[in-house]
Amino acid sequence: MTRSPRSRRRWRTRRRHLDVLSWNGYAGGNDTAIRPLLLDGAADLVALEEADSTWLDHDAEVTARFPYRADAPTRRDVPTIVVLSKYPIVESDVLGYGFPQALWVRLALPNGDSLTAVAVHTYRPVISSRACPTVLVCYDTRQRDTFLGDLTAFVDGAQARGDHILLLGDFNLTDREPAYRDLAARLQDAQRATSSGLIGTWRPARYARLPLGLLRIDYMFSSQNVTPLRFAVDCGERSSDHCPVQGRFEIR
Repeated sequence: MTRSPRSRRRWRTRRRHLDVLSWNGYAGGNDTAIRPLLLDGAADLVALEEADSTWLDHDAEVTARFPYRADAPTRRDVPTIVVLSKYPIVESDVLGYGFPQALWVRLALPNGDSLTAVAVHTYRPVISSRACPTVLVCYDTRQRDTFLGDLTAFVDGAQARGDHILLLGDFNLTDREPAYRDLAARLQDAQRATSSGLIGTWRPARYARLPLGLLRIDYMFSSQNVTPLRFAVDCGERSSDHCPVQGRFEIR
């Protein structure tokens, strides 16, 4: 699909901004909650984690707003990762083992550049007695951290090629853990780069009506040639234990 000269002029006038939305809709989500976010917002790119994509097959209005879509393969009725885009998705694939823990897409942007966006939903750490023989129980992050090691290797390869890179989604990772520091050493944390305070993005499901998050585990990371300009967390009344996060980036 070739963009018109008018479309390319608009892209230049907007300083090549990309507006992004990410939300873990919690075990399939609720289309009555997700749909207004998709239609009322100004997002160019959307990552949905734990999403039920079947309703999207029949929603002409959402499809018109986001004509390009990629789904991580999954069994029927099992939530998955979905990426929606206003710009063409020219390539996509999954990362992870057991079930897809990330879905990456390559977008063709109006000025001829491309962007590699990775929608992430990692394994959740567990409280385990098998991982720590010297104590009764411990916080077992091995599955998650193994995948995050693979993800950082993917990022290193993309950065070596000079790609524009955006990572977004539910990392099941606090910013006090070593795996976070590995990512933050390579990429810009949009919330940290644009905000004077770090706001939580998750609270237990029983407290989903709380207007605030208790832990910060949903992120947007970007390479140095994708500058974070704005980051917001919306913890209004939602059906999910996660709060939607939104960002604006400048592609350089």
